[in-house]
Amino acid sequence: ADASPAVVDPAAELKRDIQALIPAHSDAATATSAAQQVARPAERVEDKVHFIFNNISEANMSSKCAELRAAIDSTHLRWLAHYLVVKRLSIEHNFHTLYLRFVDTFASSALERYLLRATLGSIRALLSTDKVITDISERALLKNLGSWLGRITLARDRALMHRDIALKQ
Repeated sequence: ADASPAVVDPAAELKRDIQALIPAHSDAATATSAAQQVARPAERVEDKVHFIFNNISEANMSSKCAELRAAIDSTHLRWLAHYLVVKRLSIEHNFHTLYLRFVDTFASSALERYLLRATLGSIRALLSTDKVITDISERALLKNLGSWLGRITLARDRALMHRDIALKQ
């Protein structure tokens, strides 16, 4: 039997995930909003999601989307967006086109909204630290997230609002 899903603080998870990837990033994650709570799915569902994204390709895109729809419910879309941004998009720049096609095939406006919020939150967290000036790995994460942000907004003729991210500051 599954344990009830735990509620996770995305700021703490982002901090932990970035620390696990690059230990120098511990300060970068603290700027993420701690007010948002993310319902985390059961461990077997998380494992299924990891398996799906480890094995996704252009050839099996529709079947993997169907598998994911069957595995995850709408209450966990925020967690999925957070997972994609922190574990996939910020690191795997070469797969941005594949992940964008996945998001399009999955066809969930809620997932798209959550992805935008998670991306902006991660970018804000990285920009809020001085390490982005000196740390090459942190700049690489920022570059990857900036590229993703451009793909989901500007490349689709969607405005990037100043209230969401003030790029001139």
